[in-house]
Amino acid sequence: MDHKKKTTDLHGEIIEWKSAIALFKDEIPIFEKELAEVEAKNTDHDARAGVERFQNDFIAQKETADELLHELNEADRSMARMAMSNPDAEHISLQNHKELEKKATRYQQVFAELKMEFRHFIGKWM
Repeated sequence: MDHKKKTTDLHGEIIEWKSAIALFKDEIPIFEKELAEVEAKNTDHDARAGVERFQNDFIAQKETADELLHELNEADRSMARMAMSNPDAEHISLQNHKELEKKATRYQQVFAELKMEFRHFIGKWM
């Protein structure tokens, strides 16, 4: 099914997703500093295991964010090329727009869950 949307709406959604993902990505160094504090203050096995788990999770989240931002930038460039090739077209269709929307939404959900778990962990060990 080929749904066309206004170019400005598509672009706006992509910008919104990129901003949200970039914001989450910017939070990770703050979390990593807190994690370093927990590691420095605790020798407990459970605390160390949690530190390692969150270190790995943050690495994975940064990689996923980079990949998703790349896909969103590609979609934005593709949309710009379509708009330039047909400047009179107010509505266009991006083949993968719905897929990108699902990925961006899922990333935000996963990150929110991870953040909540991390806050609980920090509350326990700080």
